[in-house]
Amino acid sequence: MEDLVVKVDNKVRKELESEGIDPAEFARKALEYKAFESEFKKSKELTLSVLESIRSKSSLTEEEAIEWGRKLKKGRFEKLKSQGLV
Repeated sequence: MEDLVVKVDNKVRKELESEGIDPAEFARKALEYKAFESEFKKSKELTLSVLESIRSKSSLTEEEAIEWGRKLKKGRFEKLKSQGLV
């Protein structure tokens, strides 16, 4: 793992610490989130292509698709939450 030095104004550091937030941990999680977000955006086009291919061959109703979408969204939220990203 590489080291990264970030300069933070004392006022900002004190504000974070007063809220019980470790500035280093906060910065680490923010960087991890941005890296994850970047990878997700890169895969978005491929994901849409795969989903369109599946949809064109599916007999799934719109209501079923909406329900599956809600379940997937909830599962993704729980995963991000368990990783401390939400």
